[in-house]
Amino acid sequence: MVNLGMENGGQRVSLILLSIAFTVLGLFTIISASKGALAPGSCFKDFRFYESGAVVSENDSQTCYCTKGKVICNENKGEDIRDELTINDFVRSNLTFEAKYFASGVSAELLGKPLGTSFASVVTGDKKIDVQLQQSQLCTEGGKVPAQIGLYNFQNGVLTLLNVVNTIESLYTQPCTVTLTYKISKFDISTAEDFKLVYQTEDGDKSAADICLYNSKVYNDGDNYISTDKCNLCRCVEGVSRCSTDKVCK
Repeated sequence: MVNLGMENGGQRVSLILLSIAFTVLGLFTIISASKGALAPGSCFKDFRFYESGAVVSENDSQTCYCTKGKVICNENKGEDIRDELTINDFVRSNLTFEAKYFASGVSAELLGKPLGTSFASVVTGDKKIDVQLQQSQLCTEGGKVPAQIGLYNFQNGVLTLLNVVNTIESLYTQPCTVTLTYKISKFDISTAEDFKLVYQTEDGDKSAADICLYNSKVYNDGDNYISTDKCNLCRCVEGVSRCSTDKVCK
């Protein structure tokens, strides 16, 4: 009887160990398969997979996102102001971002723009700013844009925009035009003496918009607006407000 009990106990232990081994092997197989199914540049954190460009975690002090196989976290750097911005300097707080398919192909005009990106419009309101860009990207044959997230940095009167794009070469093969929309709330430039708008690529290349800050409002290149004397006209020309003085104001 004792030997039989010991034998049964040994069998139970063997079965338990065998079950654990199969479970571990199954998990390893699933994880390996998942890695193979995801595109290059994906991230694995806290037993989850994230595509490049996806937000991994977000709170009041920092935002972490997957970019090119690495989980990058930004922190609130206060008054730390530098000319060279890294991806860690950008945030997503108070930002609504959308990347939308606009057209197949890319116009010669857009291709001629720095970084293949043009500033379509800038609209400022009550402590908010809406910026719309058009950009040359690669889409699917069905007109699907790659997954991407928008980020921004605002310091020293300069608003820098960035989008992190997850382009899978085998899937996104067709040149297309994409509209990028950045809507930032709780954004106040009413007391700013100067304001510049810049687009930056993931590699750090930059292109500045020809916009004008006049009487606490932002105008696009070519916009006409009333002078502060309330009778003459001004025009935004390559980032400079040029105002006429033809009329004698009463």
